Amino acid sequence: MTNQFERPMKVDSVAALVEDVATVITQNPLPPGARISFVVKDATVHGKVVAIKKRGSSEFAVNVRLNSLTRSDRDALENVVKQGQET
Repeated sequence: MTNQFERPMKVDSVAALVEDVATVITQNPLPPGARISFVVKDATVHGKVVAIKKRGSSEFAVNVRLNSLTRSDRDALENVVKQGQET
Protein backbone atom coordinates (compact mmCIF):
# COMPACT_ATOMS: atom_id res chain seq x y z
CA MET A 1 0.00 0.00 0.00
CA THR A 2 1.50 3.32 -1.02
CA ASN A 3 0.37 6.78 -0.12
CA GLN A 4 0.48 9.66 -2.59
CA PHE A 5 2.19 11.78 0.08
CA GLU A 6 4.79 9.12 0.90
CA ARG A 7 8.44 9.94 0.21
CA PRO A 8 11.35 7.51 -0.07
CA MET A 9 14.04 7.75 2.60
CA LYS A 10 17.56 6.34 2.32
CA VAL A 11 18.22 4.22 5.39
CA ASP A 12 21.76 3.16 6.33
CA SER A 13 20.75 0.59 8.96
CA VAL A 14 17.97 -0.55 11.26
CA ALA A 15 19.04 -0.17 14.89
CA ALA A 16 15.95 -1.50 16.69
CA LEU A 17 12.44 -2.84 16.24
CA VAL A 18 10.03 -2.59 19.17
CA GLU A 19 6.43 -3.56 18.46
CA ASP A 20 5.38 -1.27 15.61
CA VAL A 21 8.24 1.27 15.83
CA ALA A 22 11.56 0.85 14.04
CA THR A 23 14.61 2.98 14.80
CA VAL A 24 16.57 3.55 11.62
CA ILE A 25 19.89 5.31 11.04
CA THR A 26 20.08 7.76 8.16
CA GLN A 27 22.07 10.75 6.98
CA ASN A 28 19.07 12.43 5.32
CA PRO A 29 16.12 12.46 7.72
CA LEU A 30 12.63 13.70 6.98
CA PRO A 31 10.67 15.72 9.57
CA PRO A 32 8.27 14.24 12.13
CA GLY A 33 4.92 13.54 10.54
CA ALA A 34 6.44 12.69 7.14
CA ARG A 35 5.08 9.56 5.52
CA ILE A 36 8.01 7.54 4.23
CA SER A 37 9.06 4.28 2.64
CA PHE A 38 12.40 2.50 2.69
CA VAL A 39 13.78 -0.83 1.55
CA VAL A 40 15.29 -3.47 3.83
CA LYS A 41 16.57 -6.57 2.08
CA ASP A 42 13.68 -7.49 -0.25
CA ALA A 43 10.96 -5.76 1.80
CA THR A 44 9.59 -2.28 1.22
CA VAL A 45 8.59 -0.74 4.53
CA HIS A 46 5.99 2.04 4.85
CA GLY A 47 5.66 4.26 7.89
CA LYS A 48 5.48 7.67 9.49
CA VAL A 49 8.34 9.54 11.16
CA VAL A 50 7.53 10.10 14.84
CA ALA A 51 10.87 11.32 16.28
CA ILE A 52 14.41 12.23 15.26
CA LYS A 53 17.59 12.37 17.33
CA LYS A 54 20.96 13.57 16.03
CA ARG A 55 23.86 11.12 16.41
CA GLY A 56 27.30 12.52 15.79
CA SER A 57 27.96 15.07 13.10
CA SER A 58 26.05 13.56 10.18
CA GLU A 59 23.85 10.70 11.40
CA PHE A 60 20.31 10.69 12.73
CA ALA A 61 18.31 8.05 14.61
CA VAL A 62 14.76 8.22 13.28
CA ASN A 63 11.82 6.50 14.95
CA VAL A 64 9.32 5.29 12.37
CA ARG A 65 5.84 4.00 13.20
CA LEU A 66 5.31 1.12 10.79
CA ASN A 67 2.16 0.87 8.67
CA SER A 68 0.65 -2.34 7.30
CA LEU A 69 3.73 -4.51 7.79
CA THR A 70 3.38 -8.07 6.51
CA ARG A 71 4.79 -11.02 8.44
CA SER A 72 7.57 -11.54 5.89
CA ASP A 73 8.51 -7.84 5.99
CA ARG A 74 8.58 -7.92 9.82
CA ASP A 75 10.79 -11.03 9.70
CA ALA A 76 13.18 -9.27 7.31
CA LEU A 77 13.40 -6.27 9.66
CA GLU A 78 13.94 -8.48 12.71
CA ASN A 79 16.72 -10.40 10.94
CA VAL A 80 18.49 -7.18 9.99
CA VAL A 81 18.31 -5.95 13.60
CA LYS A 82 19.52 -9.30 15.03
CA GLN A 83 22.42 -9.55 12.63
CA GLY A 84 23.35 -5.87 12.91
CA GLN A 85 23.43 -5.58 9.13
CA GLU A 86 23.25 -2.45 7.11
CA THR A 87 20.45 -2.22 4.57
